[in-house]
Amino acid sequence: MKYFIGLDGGGSKTRAVLVDCFTSRTIEEITIDRGSNLSDSPEAVHVLYELVVEIIEKSSVSNDSIIGIGIGVASSSNKKRREEAFQKFKSIGLSGKVIILNDAEAAYEVCCLSKKQILVTIGTGIICLARGDGNKSVVTAGKGHHNGDIGSGYWIGNKLLISIAMRDNDVPYEDFQACRELVCDFFSSSNIDNIIIDLGSDKDKVKKVASIAKGVIGLAKDGNQLALNILQEATFNVSEYIIQLADILRLSKERIVLAGNGSIISSNFYRKLLNECLEFNFSEVIWTFSSIPASYGACIVSARVNNKHLPLDKLIKGKDA
Repeated sequence: MKYFIGLDGGGSKTRAVLVDCFTSRTIEEITIDRGSNLSDSPEAVHVLYELVVEIIEKSSVSNDSIIGIGIGVASSSNKKRREEAFQKFKSIGLSGKVIILNDAEAAYEVCCLSKKQILVTIGTGIICLARGDGNKSVVTAGKGHHNGDIGSGYWIGNKLLISIAMRDNDVPYEDFQACRELVCDFFSSSNIDNIIIDLGSDKDKVKKVASIAKGVIGLAKDGNQLALNILQEATFNVSEYIIQLADILRLSKERIVLAGNGSIISSNFYRKLLNECLEFNFSEVIWTFSSIPASYGACIVSARVNNKHLPLDKLIKGKDA
């Protein structure tokens, strides 16, 4: 028996799947609440390594039976972390079977059925991706948490923290207080300054800050002006990423088909605000969502690199069998 392993690592969760090469049947799946963004910390490499070891041991297969390991992970271009990852897998004889790709590339495989679709991934981070001439990937955003990306879960949470710390006086007092209470309740502290100081040395800072976004979206939906201001800025900038990509691909202005991926873009209210920004450029905006984890996409890419074909429909049938 021969197998492929696919991993999908973002800022908050990491998923792994082990698939039979010949039957496309899913042998094992694992999801852990630990991120593996390669730009966040050296621990990301350990998360990826430990998950591969765990799924191999849990499924009782040998290292020699693994044909390829596809790792779709945020900040995949980080050279230092990539080298650390290959060295880590070399210790168990698997480095030659590992391919590291961007997590959006893995998600594209399971979310986009047409080259005219744009993948909009917004969770902890943000990236928009499509395939252009020669099947070459074209990307907007995806620069990282601290390099100018606007609209992600981390950006939303961080923007709220900054607004509270700076005592934003341009919104009604009760709205400001509601946002402040949201943060204090989340971190179980009444001192905003201490919260920000503690986050500075917290290894889980990115995950924790991004987790605030869900509460911000809830407040904005209820009419909180500070939260709404943050989301409007976020979605306006995301619309610019999408428009830029559509222009590069020379897509029709009549209709645009977007594939959503990630916890933030899954919010109906967030998408409503985003659609309002896009309606000035497109007469119709259509969203599609896939229930298939991007770890399967990483598995498909790994198979392709090894001149094998894993049909998506058979993978899903195998998963449900």
